[in-house]
Amino acid sequence: MSAFLYTENNYSIFQLNGDRVIAELDGYLAMPVNSLTPGTWQKNFLLNSTGKIEAEITLMRMEENDCMAVMPDACADRFFDFFDRNLSPDTTMADISDVLSTVEIWGESAQEILSTLAGDNTTLPADGEWRKIPFGEINAIIAAGENNYFTIVSATAAVETMLGKFDAFDNIAEAEFEDYELFRISAGIPAFPTEINPGRTPVECGITSLISMAEKREFRGAKAMLEKRPQTALALICCENSRKFKPGCVVKFNARKSGIITSSAYDRENHRSVAFAEIEAKNNISTDDSISVESEKGIIQGKVVKLQFFS
Repeated sequence: MSAFLYTENNYSIFQLNGDRVIAELDGYLAMPVNSLTPGTWQKNFLLNSTGKIEAEITLMRMEENDCMAVMPDACADRFFDFFDRNLSPDTTMADISDVLSTVEIWGESAQEILSTLAGDNTTLPADGEWRKIPFGEINAIIAAGENNYFTIVSATAAVETMLGKFDAFDNIAEAEFEDYELFRISAGIPAFPTEINPGRTPVECGITSLISMAEKREFRGAKAMLEKRPQTALALICCENSRKFKPGCVVKFNARKSGIITSSAYDRENHRSVAFAEIEAKNNISTDDSISVESEKGIIQGKVVKLQFFS
């Protein structure tokens, strides 16, 4: 199938606005918010005072003094409680999850399908951008990411109408959670809350590349995040296997226990498993090194395919 449509994502959506909203968010969130311009978006993180991840956020700058924050339901309460206490009276925050819904689409044909629905004279956003796109009588916000991936945000009733429009295409399938999981893991995107969770810092879960430290910024938890080098880090592995691994399966390097599987997905098309493994950094594992995984079916051989997660 050349495109997948995922509708089961459980996201919360908040609207934040005010003359100081950008400066206030910039002082608390890990990525510099003042670098955003209207029409762009970024992946951002709220850390606590010990440098641990409280929330993973997709932050869109809608207007000069207006932002929309989309995040998994699992971290919405922590995000709301923190900003409800810390935003100035001039900055307002509203939970708009009841009136808006999200849909995600990815795959080789995703852009072509969206362009067909929007019409030849409509230009879709580039990576890191969002745009308001009319689909006939429907208006939707579309945010574009890497790997031909798009997030659609619109009124809940409009999303239901849009899903009906997708039915006209033979080359799109409604994705199960397993398909979404495979897409994320294969793209090297740690999952919330499996790998990215309140027990880890960005350094420990390998996403410091998403957090710009080039400029000296005093955001919440910054110093604590960098104080202690982690003893473990994430690696992306691939194994010829007929099913996905269960979390906790032991990973061995040079016949010695080196770590455990944290999340996994099965690639039906290529008959293999892809997985994140938390590896002890002292093993000095390199890309393409052979590893083995102790599974229910016995010892499965594999290799490391990405190691950018080591700090």
